[in-house]
Amino acid sequence: VAKSVATSIFNFKDLIEGNGELTNAEISDILVDMKVYKGDAIDNVRIFTESFILDPNRKRKKIAIAVDEVDLVNGHYIFTNFNKRQEPFVDLKNIALKAEDLFVEGRHVELRTNNLSLIYNEDIEVTKMSSVLYLNEGIISLKNLDLKTTEGSNIAGELKFTYNDGDLNDFNNNVILNADVQQG
Repeated sequence: VAKSVATSIFNFKDLIEGNGELTNAEISDILVDMKVYKGDAIDNVRIFTESFILDPNRKRKKIAIAVDEVDLVNGHYIFTNFNKRQEPFVDLKNIALKAEDLFVEGRHVELRTNNLSLIYNEDIEVTKMSSVLYLNEGIISLKNLDLKTTEGSNIAGELKFTYNDGDLNDFNNNVILNADVQQG
């Protein structure tokens, strides 16, 4: 749910055919409430996004979206797995993002984050984060990472998370982190 979404469509015909190129996207006051319901193996957002991925029986091609610039103000992301507990595992508030070169095709996502700030679970305030994000099946990679917090953390380097299908629902126990970081 978003209060405001504004974008410019570069080629409307391509967008209708599943290959959208947008020059920019401005989003404000968005809430992404991801949930894994009791007894389910995957979350509600994945169920939705899976519908955009190629299914040979449906004869529909993958949808590809490219956005030159992304500006997000006052975002809120919540993840709850009701198979584990009733309270959210992750609650990101006050998300502000300035990014470029967003590309999404199926489960493949690329994004250059120039400035991201947020509050994580009411405990950690990220004042600035920049990186090149690469997300594909089984891999989340943050290259050229630069992360700063109000507590004085100043981290630079690269993070790579590897996982199998379903592992993100129990991130702390199943996802493998490889890190090459330095204090900046």
